[in-house]
Amino acid sequence: MTSLQIFSDGVDHMTIWLVDAQGTASMLACSPGAADRSWIEKGVAVTADAVYVPAENLSASTWEIDRIAR
Repeated sequence: MTSLQIFSDGVDHMTIWLVDAQGTASMLACSPGAADRSWIEKGVAVTADAVYVPAENLSASTWEIDRIAR
């Protein structure tokens, strides 16, 4: 799942969480910058070895697909 949460820097960051069948949540990744500079779309693909996330860089108006190893 994706979420928006405030970190210790006081800034909202986009985060990606994996929730397993037992309900245990693990944060897989987060945006290093503020949410007003990058955005993670909700269409996340999960495979056995990675999570693929479409993300938009709002400053550059570009899109990318990020691979996050599991």
